[in-house]
Amino acid sequence: MVSSLNAKEKEELYEQGLALQADQNKSENKDCLPTLQISDVDKYIKFTHIDEQQADGVPILCLQQPTNGISYFRAITGITSLPLDLRICVPLFCSVVTRMGAGDLDHRQFAQECDLYTGGLFVSPHVCSHHTSPLGYEQGVLFTSHCLERHLPHMLSLWEDVFTEPNLSDLERLRVLVNMAASNLATSISNSGHSFAIAAASSGLSPSAAISELFGGLTQAEFLKTVAEKKDLQETMQAIANVAATVLDSGDLRCAVNTTPEAADSTLEAIGGFVSTLPGTRTDSSSHTEDTEFKPTGSNTFYQMPFPINYVARAYRTVPYTHKDSARLMVLAKLMSSKFLHRQIREKGGAYGSGARQGQSVFTFHSYRDPNSFDTLNRFQDALEWASKGSFSDKDVEEAKLAVFSQVDAPVSPGAKGATYFLTGVTDVMRQKLREQLFGVKKQDMEVMVNRYFTEAVPKGSVIIGPSTGASLPSGWTLKNVDMGKQ
Repeated sequence: MVSSLNAKEKEELYEQGLALQADQNKSENKDCLPTLQISDVDKYIKFTHIDEQQADGVPILCLQQPTNGISYFRAITGITSLPLDLRICVPLFCSVVTRMGAGDLDHRQFAQECDLYTGGLFVSPHVCSHHTSPLGYEQGVLFTSHCLERHLPHMLSLWEDVFTEPNLSDLERLRVLVNMAASNLATSISNSGHSFAIAAASSGLSPSAAISELFGGLTQAEFLKTVAEKKDLQETMQAIANVAATVLDSGDLRCAVNTTPEAADSTLEAIGGFVSTLPGTRTDSSSHTEDTEFKPTGSNTFYQMPFPINYVARAYRTVPYTHKDSARLMVLAKLMSSKFLHRQIREKGGAYGSGARQGQSVFTFHSYRDPNSFDTLNRFQDALEWASKGSFSDKDVEEAKLAVFSQVDAPVSPGAKGATYFLTGVTDVMRQKLREQLFGVKKQDMEVMVNRYFTEAVPKGSVIIGPSTGASLPSGWTLKNVDMGKQ
C-alpha cells in the first residue's frame, strides 16, 4: 500500500503522523466539562444489619432485605483437609456435581426440577485472601441459588439431595461435562487472556493467588485438556467422588440468606431443617489457613500460544485490605491507569486495553489484546518512574480517588447485600476505615508507595501470553509452549 504512494503523498502522511503524535502528547483542557468533586462524596457508608444465628452448630447469616419475594441462599464449605493431589480436581467437581443428577433423579429430571423451582443451583471454587494477614486465605467451595420464597423448601430439598446423594457414577455424562468444561476454559483464554496472565504473574507472590491460579488459570486449563483426552474416566470419577466426600461433609459449613422481613422466620426454620439433615460432625475449626512457610518468589514466563496478539501482566507483592497503604495503592493504580497507561499502551501502543489494580495483597499491571509484548513491560516500568517523579497534579489524584470511590460505592442489589462480609470477612467497620484512608490520600503518597513497594528488592512476576516472538527470550525468562488442542 505504501509503495503505491508518490513522494508528496508520503510526505503528507508523515506530517499527519507527526500531528497525531503531537496531539496525543499534549495535555487536554477539561475545565469546560462538568466534574464531580471529592466534597460531593459521602463521608460514611451505610451499615448493613446482619442477624447472625446458628442452627445445629452451623453459622447462618440472615439479612432482611426488600427482595421482592425472592430468597437468595449461599453456603461455603472448606477444603482445608482435602489432600493436595486432589485440589486440582475441585473446579471439575464444581462443574459436574449439580449436573449429573442426585437422589432419585437423573440429570435430566434434576435439571427440570431446578428450572421449575429455582433460578439454578451453582457451585464454584472459593478462594479469598485474608483481609489482614498477607499469608492468610480461605479455600473452599461456594454453593449459591435463589428462588421464590414459597419454593424455598423445594430448593433446599434439591440441595439436600446434592449433599447426601450425588450421582457420581455416570461415565458417559461425565465425558460430556468434561469436554464442555475443557472447551469453555480454553475458549476463555483467547477472550480474557489478560485474566490468565494476571493469575499466572501473581501465583508466586501469595498463597491465595497460587490457589486461584490452580483453580482457574492456565494450570487448570491444561489439566482439563489432559482429562478430556483420556479414554477411560473411571479414575477421574473416583477422584471427583473423593473430593465430594470432603466437600459435602458439612463440618465447617456456613450459610447466608437474604429474604424479606415477612419471610425471615420461616426461612431460618427451613434452613435449620436443611442443615440438620446433612452429614458430618460440626466443628469449630476455621476454614482459614495461615501459610507461614510460603516464600514469595518472582518469575518471568512466556506462555507461547497460537494467538495473533499478546496478553501481558506484571504483579508485585503488596499489602492486604486493612493495611494503611492499601487505600494509597488503590489510588495509585487508578492514577497510572488513566493518566499514563491508557495513553502509552492503548493510544500509542495499539492495545485494546490496559490498567493497574491493587487487591488480594497483590498489585498488578495488565494489557489486553496487545500487539506488543516486552515493550509493554517497559511501559509498566515507565509508569512507576512517572509516578515516582510526581509528573501529575493534585487534580489528577483527586480524579483517581473518585474512580476508586465509584468502585467501592457501586450499587449492591438487595440479594447481594452482606455478600462481601460472608465471602471475605470484610466488615462495614473495615470498609469505613478504608473510606477514611481514601479521603486522606495525597499526591506525595504516590511517590512514597512507588519507593516502598516497587523496588528491585520486591518480588514480582511477569507473564506474556502470545505468539512466538521469532527470537530468543531475554535472560531470566522461561518459555512454556501451551497447546490447548481442539476442544
